[in-house]
Amino acid sequence: MFSKTDCCRIIGHTACMTDKEALLTEFSQRFRRLMNEKGWASNRRDDVGKRLGGSGSAVTYWWNGNRLPTMNQAIVIAFEMGCCVEWLLTGRGSMRPQPCDSDRLDISKLPDVEKAIFKAIVLITHF
Repeated sequence: MFSKTDCCRIIGHTACMTDKEALLTEFSQRFRRLMNEKGWASNRRDDVGKRLGGSGSAVTYWWNGNRLPTMNQAIVIAFEMGCCVEWLLTGRGSMRPQPCDSDRLDISKLPDVEKAIFKAIVLITHF
């Protein structure tokens, strides 16, 4: 005999899911989106796990929507993926952190040669 949740899962209705199932599914969708954007979706789960300070099985659980990461894991994932922790875990707020005005550097008044040098340094250290 199938439960209501089983029937809803079979026919694909997320509205019938429990709150926990919906939370896991929604997290998995955000995690998959980030993995695809980063180009890591086709990488071995063990390799991604090492990049994220976890294991390959943890990455598989997150990908499949079986578990949520711990808060420490979520912070590492958000940092590595360049997203906000709140968005990663809940879907609320901005996906990408917005820089503060104090984090911006105005180089508009530098001579062209110095601007070019500064830009080259930034490009080199970015990669």
